[in-house]
Amino acid sequence: VIDVAAEGAGARDDERVGVIVRAARGGLVAGRFQRADDDVRGAPSMTLAAPVTAAQWWFADGDKAPGVNERFVLFNTADRDIEVAIVYLADGVEPGTARASVVVPAGRVTTVDSGTVSGLPEGPHGAVVSTLDGDELVVERVLTRYGDGSRVTSIAAGVPVRNDGLLPTSWWLPAGPSVPVERGLVVLNLDNVERTVTVSAFGADGEVTLGGLAEVVVAPAGRVDL
Repeated sequence: VIDVAAEGAGARDDERVGVIVRAARGGLVAGRFQRADDDVRGAPSMTLAAPVTAAQWWFADGDKAPGVNERFVLFNTADRDIEVAIVYLADGVEPGTARASVVVPAGRVTTVDSGTVSGLPEGPHGAVVSTLDGDELVVERVLTRYGDGSRVTSIAAGVPVRNDGLLPTSWWLPAGPSVPVERGLVVLNLDNVERTVTVSAFGADGEVTLGGLAEVVVAPAGRVDL
């Protein structure tokens, strides 16, 4: 365990810190635990580090609403400044009309507050974060919800586009909620044509398609909450 804010670590009292972990030999898995209590974040959070940098990152879920603060955190690991665009995908919004642009300095961390993006309506949305010149970076989404005098923050890593430009067509989740939840599964259509998805469960009888979730239609560049 490495304390980033410890004496001698070189990051004391910095507002935003990016960390690169490299193995001198062999492989490793890196994660982060942090506890925050400030104007933006609250409660502990645990997140895996990103194993790659990429020129494009996709996020299926996000939210803009009273009592919600959403920020994208952009970490430029390169040795030159890069220009980044965030395009939001939401119902009733023409793709490309709700967007933000920012220059991330070399070796620095920059944040974008979704609440300040013009043209982005209140409600759930997806997003894609892309560099404009093919340079690569790491992106996270930090979402804080306020209520009952408390703040709870969740941190989600985006899905990077592979070097061949492809994204996975199947996803597996090892466990689900034991009680009903809202927006328990969010699906984002990355194409400009209509697509269908099917959700199945795995149990004693093998793979079983869940009732009402066979061939769910997802609009072009649209999202659905299941």
